[in-house]
Amino acid sequence: MADREVEMLRGRQARDLLQNDLLVEVLNTMESKFQDAWKNSALSQSDVREESYRMLKACELFRRQLTHIVETGKMAAITESDRQDRENLERRLAGWDGSADTAPRGKH
Repeated sequence: MADREVEMLRGRQARDLLQNDLLVEVLNTMESKFQDAWKNSALSQSDVREESYRMLKACELFRRQLTHIVETGKMAAITESDRQDRENLERRLAGWDGSADTAPRGKH
């Protein structure tokens, strides 16, 4: 499988994960739990606040990484589509006899 195809596949998989109701629910629950622990910790519980903050950032990083993979997959799909369009145009140009009636045209 070509790199571009792998990127497109990974992008679709990441998109599916970000749209998965169970995963979204779990992440939202975790974030809510960590936010509550962070906000409701006593002044003396700096370790609880720090750990909660780190876990919140980990959830954020997880979502951001999946989003990055989705965007990379989209870019790979656009690049692949452009490559196919260019190849199709080159094939039409190669078979063009020069007459105006058979002039190759791009996508509209």
